[in-house]
Amino acid sequence: MYAPENVRFANFGERVVASLIDYVILYIVGFLLSFLFGAIEGSSLYNLMGFILGIAYKAGLESSNKQATLGKMAMGLKVADNNGEQISFARAIGRYFANVLNIFTLFIGYLMVLWTKEKRALHDFVAGTYVIKSK
Repeated sequence: MYAPENVRFANFGERVVASLIDYVILYIVGFLLSFLFGAIEGSSLYNLMGFILGIAYKAGLESSNKQATLGKMAMGLKVADNNGEQISFARAIGRYFANVLNIFTLFIGYLMVLWTKEKRALHDFVAGTYVIKSK
């Protein structure tokens, strides 16, 4: 892990607001795409589009040179590896899938941010990532 004195880890509230922004963006884009392609909410096509959109959005942006989704950018946050560097697309995909583990922990995996020193959630531990302040 890189030196904590050089880094401010994102707190629970900042991460929640960033996630809410991302979910609103994904919902709007998903709704528009389903309207354009005629997918009906609850259908297999609708679910598949949402899944692909989620991976493309989150993994694509978190592994980009910005290291953040639009929600994280708005909150001044970014995703980093142990050295504070940009993560690979493969690691970002792993982080996305690790997020699913939070469902099986009754969302306690998200709450880990409240008591871990480096404010890491379960999916951060699994993927070896940190969410830090970029500003």
